[in-house]
Amino acid sequence: MLWKLAKEVEEGIAVAVGEIEREVIRKMEPLKIVEAQSFLLRVPVQALRVDSQSTLRAWDVLAVKLTTDSGLEGWGYQCGFGPVMAALRLFIDEALLPEIAGLDARKHEQWWRDIYLARHHLGLNGPAVQGVSAPEVAVWDLLARAVEQPLWELLGEGCRRRVLCYDTNCGWLGYSKGELIDRVKRSVGEGFRGIKIKIGSEDFGDDLRRLEAVREAVGGEVLVAVDVNSRWDLPIALARAPALAGFDVAWLEEPLHPFDVRGHAELAEAIDTPLLHGESICEPLMFRDMLDAGGMEIAQPSDMKLGGVSRWREVAELAGKAGKRVVPAGWTMMQVDQHLAAATPHCWMVEWIPWIREIFQEPVCFEDGEILVSDTPGAGTAITSEALERYRL
Repeated sequence: MLWKLAKEVEEGIAVAVGEIEREVIRKMEPLKIVEAQSFLLRVPVQALRVDSQSTLRAWDVLAVKLTTDSGLEGWGYQCGFGPVMAALRLFIDEALLPEIAGLDARKHEQWWRDIYLARHHLGLNGPAVQGVSAPEVAVWDLLARAVEQPLWELLGEGCRRRVLCYDTNCGWLGYSKGELIDRVKRSVGEGFRGIKIKIGSEDFGDDLRRLEAVREAVGGEVLVAVDVNSRWDLPIALARAPALAGFDVAWLEEPLHPFDVRGHAELAEAIDTPLLHGESICEPLMFRDMLDAGGMEIAQPSDMKLGGVSRWREVAELAGKAGKRVVPAGWTMMQVDQHLAAATPHCWMVEWIPWIREIFQEPVCFEDGEILVSDTPGAGTAITSEALERYRL
């Protein structure tokens, strides 16, 4: 049943990256960036959001706006909570944005390499990579607006205009079992054909009871995934993961430390449930190693963690060549992920977390379990003036 939902992405899995958009970009007029600004917004969430690692009460959005000498604007963003986005903003403001002003947006690949190499002494993860994400997405928004195309069309012909999505917002650990069941039933009633619930609590027996109740509530035709958020080590995972087999779980997400290549490979060999992970990996080479080792059945690249659109597509290409599918690490990056999914034939589905939909000029649209991919020029990342006024820190 589970794989029937992905039938449309199983053929022609490996695709070339970069050829179509590079040809379009070469023909563009220069796009000189003359102004680069950052904005930090804090958007309250409706209730506490709890997983095995964290609890949050609000969601911070770090946005970047780039303006060209012709007045064209491009927007990018990334998200987080606590002091993380404020610290990342300082890095962006001091180390990145001053160097972006004056650049030609058409030369974004060279710009990314220059920035990456110049900051390598900070490490190959963390701010040196993640800090590039919002500006890089803003560049892609600029490029797509310049040719008056939605981003998915600039990236390729696109294989579909509707993308399957699954609901994570219904499945947080902080919900009582009764509230969890009410929420997953509501999600299915709204048209979702896939849901994800958080596990990884101190009481695995309780995790299983919640999972059993969810499966009973939604029936056998709804995809149900589980997410540990890297809470387990390998011995715990080997002891617990086999118990998931009785619930027709679509995937086990982030069971181990994100960098544990051998551990994921051993776990994948020992259980039948597919492993999906990668949202905490900032380097395509680690995805390559995970795929080569057999420890990643479904790749989960994050444009927010990898440094933007281009490296996300690099990982998607690696997964495609390995015969694996992609499910983006969505969090609240749906505005961008809809375009990446539409342009990537082997992207199975997109994560639905609607906390910040209201801040965008064109919020991502949902209908009957699918995202209706935007045909408006750009990446869909422009933020409303009302949101800037209301939530800006």
